[in-house]
Amino acid sequence: MSTLLEIQSRLFDNNAEITRLQSELAKNPNDFGLAISLKSVEKFGEELKAAFAEEAAKMEESVLDYRLCVNERVGFSQITDIIDSFQNLFSLVYDSITLKKPKNNVRITKKAKEETLLGFAYTYSGSIGIALTLKAQKDNLFGSDIDFAMKETLKMINTESPESIKELISKYGLGTFKALKEWVNSHIENNISAEIKWDKSTDNEVSKHVELSRLNRVKKALEPTEPQIFEEEILIDGILQGFNYATSSFNIKLDEDNEDEVITGTIDANLAHEQTTGKAYNFKLAKKITINNTSEKTSYTLMEILPIE
Repeated sequence: MSTLLEIQSRLFDNNAEITRLQSELAKNPNDFGLAISLKSVEKFGEELKAAFAEEAAKMEESVLDYRLCVNERVGFSQITDIIDSFQNLFSLVYDSITLKKPKNNVRITKKAKEETLLGFAYTYSGSIGIALTLKAQKDNLFGSDIDFAMKETLKMINTESPESIKELISKYGLGTFKALKEWVNSHIENNISAEIKWDKSTDNEVSKHVELSRLNRVKKALEPTEPQIFEEEILIDGILQGFNYATSSFNIKLDEDNEDEVITGTIDANLAHEQTTGKAYNFKLAKKITINNTSEKTSYTLMEILPIE
C-alpha cells in the first residue's frame, strides 16, 4: 500500500473514532475522560490531514478542502449538487484560461475535464468535511494554470456589483456566468454555507468563507433588475443553408464539430442581395446577448460572407 493510501485509511479510521466519541459524549456530557479522548483523536486527525497534504505534494497532487457547514440533516444529493456545480464552474474557468478566450457556452473541452477532475480523498468531522485531490501542474514563470484557475474561481465569491459582473463576463464568458449562478444557487437552495481551502503548497494557501449572507448578495448581483447587453463580432465557419434578403433571414449550419448547431438571424442591409446556398463559407456575425433576471436572449446579424481560404 502506498503511503498516501495508508494515510487515507488512517483518516477514515480516525473519522469513525471521532464520530463514536462524539456520540458517547452526547450521552455522557460530564465524562471528562471522553472529552479528553475526543480532543486527542481530533488533534491526531489534524496531524493526519497535514501528512496527507505533504505526501500528496510529493506525488504532485494538490488538495482542496471543502467543508460544508450544516445545521440540519442533509441528503447525499444535496452534497453532490454543490460539489458538482463547483466542479463545473472551476472547469469552465480553467477552460477559458487555457483557450485564452471567454467561454460563452457551458460545454467543457475533454482536455479541461480531464485536467480539472477533482478526485475524492477522504471525509472528516466538522459538519461535512470533504477533501478532494487534483493532479498538479508544473509551474511556469507565472505559476500553473490550474492554480490560477482555482484562485480565480474562489475570487468569484466577491462578485457583488454590476461592474464585477461585467468584468466576469468579459473575461470568462457567459458560460462561466451561468455556472457561477448555478453554484451560488446550489448553496442557497440547500441552505448550506462552506469554508473552502486551496492548499497548493505549505506556503501558498487560499481560504474562502462562503457565508449564506454573502451568497445572497452575489445572487442579487447575478440577477440584475435592468437588462444587460453584451455585443461582439465573431467569425465562424459553416454552411449557408438559407438566405432570404426579402425577409432579412439566414440559416447557417456550423462545421462538423458542431453538427447539431444551427444559427439563424437577420441580414445586414449592406450585404449583397444574392448568395449561393449549400456552400461552406466563413461568416462574420454581430452577436448580441441581452440578459435580465428571468431570461437570456441571443440574436445574430449576418455582416459578411467570405470564401474559406
